[in-house]
Amino acid sequence: LQLPAVTEEEFGPPPRPLCEYANNCYREQNEEHKAALLHPSDPEYPGLPILRYGADPPVLSLSRKFVLCLVANMFLCTFTHKWMAGRAALPFPHFVTLLGSQVSSEVAKLRMFINFFERQCPIFEQLRGFVSIRRVRRTAVSMAHWQGSTRKLVAVDVMDKGVKIESEHGHGCLHADFANAMIGGGVLGRGTVQEEIRFSVAPEHLLTLLVCTNMRDDEAIQVVGCETFSTYTGYKSSLRYDGNLADFTPRTADGTVLSALAAMDALDFRKVLGHQDASQELQVQLSSPLLLRELNKAACAFAADDERLSRMPVATGNWGAGIFKGSPELKGMLQWAAASQAGRPMKYFPFDMDMHGDWDMVTLAARSCGATVGDLLSALVMLQRDGRLPDPTLSVMGNVAKLLGSVGMDEGDCWIDMPSSAVTSCRTIECSGPGYRFRPGWFSERVQYLVCCKRRLRRQPLTSLLQLVHSTRNLSIAGCVALLALVALYIFIPRQGQGTPSAFSFVVLALALLYGCRLTYQMCVGNGRVQPEDEVGLVGRETPVVFGHSQG
Repeated sequence: LQLPAVTEEEFGPPPRPLCEYANNCYREQNEEHKAALLHPSDPEYPGLPILRYGADPPVLSLSRKFVLCLVANMFLCTFTHKWMAGRAALPFPHFVTLLGSQVSSEVAKLRMFINFFERQCPIFEQLRGFVSIRRVRRTAVSMAHWQGSTRKLVAVDVMDKGVKIESEHGHGCLHADFANAMIGGGVLGRGTVQEEIRFSVAPEHLLTLLVCTNMRDDEAIQVVGCETFSTYTGYKSSLRYDGNLADFTPRTADGTVLSALAAMDALDFRKVLGHQDASQELQVQLSSPLLLRELNKAACAFAADDERLSRMPVATGNWGAGIFKGSPELKGMLQWAAASQAGRPMKYFPFDMDMHGDWDMVTLAARSCGATVGDLLSALVMLQRDGRLPDPTLSVMGNVAKLLGSVGMDEGDCWIDMPSSAVTSCRTIECSGPGYRFRPGWFSERVQYLVCCKRRLRRQPLTSLLQLVHSTRNLSIAGCVALLALVALYIFIPRQGQGTPSAFSFVVLALALLYGCRLTYQMCVGNGRVQPEDEVGLVGRETPVVFGHSQG
């Protein structure tokens, strides 16, 4: 499909019967909706008010028939510049760019819109339900308020690399839209990333372009009731239309589709960071004003102002971590805090990244010590205050997991210093007189962690093994042997009926025993006791570990 070049004079008014039908659709809605939508400052088109910042009430609800009429007018380029004169803060709602494009990814979007019309036009008279738009605004709160939160961190279900948020794994969730400040972004132009793709596979979202002005820092936009019509493959320049999709999302009694989208615009760090190196970039992103802005933005997006959304988990991913250069780990944890504050479980779709290991580590650390939203934010503030990562060998999430492991630490307890493939959230042993005793739950917590990280250990056995050996330098002999033997038995030795133990399995066991013997020798010098100089030499001056009496 292509349109010749046209001038403003040639656009003309929208087809009269279509406009009259659209107005009738609006007038047929109940009085409550009509009172909420009419606004005296919008005389140009009384059936379609502008939902501005601070609107009261902040909700717009239109029938799906009316929405189909509006999208059809956008597709046919019938909205004139005169009609848009009172809507300077809105994007110009024309398909001219797409209709004239020969770029494959843009043609793919156009095919999705055509599929929408092919599906909806034959059943126009039977269409039921409404599309609702809500501008969610919250008074920005301080970092001290966030750090004082006692809400428990919710569970996080991390998807495999490449799983789409639109797949069955995201059904029944409040989907995050990594939006432009002007909602819709380049959906009618050359944009082919997350937001533009979502608006193309579910074109009823285009209604927001006609009624929503730019988002501010203290608000987000929630859209309820849009059906998905198409599937796709690829991303950016490789985007392709992949056929029709039957959306089996449940409906309410009036026919409204129970789907929900939360549009939130991330900070564009390209404008902030410039050409700084990676370490400086992270410190800039950890600065309190920027952390606070993203936290408050995500909190607005995940708010449960609409009762229909109150029980939905959040489905999100690497928000602002693409061309905006945000840290995917940091942005993920900020969204985790916001979802936890709203009481919503979270499903994380890492797109083209494998983040199982990092997420397993930090969520287990939080679960083991019962961490709260305030604890997580305090850990992030500590990273920013130090000016560097305490352990540069670990990821951002690994360092946060270590800091969460200190939550509720009692005086006299022992600390451990373990890298990313080991548990960082548990105290190892308690020192109370002769010998050592394990803290209750120590062993089961490590079993639980190994279950979580089994996939990672099997993919990279040698690297993970070396990290585990390194991590045991601060453990007692019992902890060392128990941890390494557990890894060997659970991860490397085949299960019953699946073959005989491999030679590598026995090497691992031998390594555990040899390392345990070496540590035993170090601990038993000095008349069966660890002297202060041995303690410093064994664990380093930055890790204050006080061992109890050793009986050799």
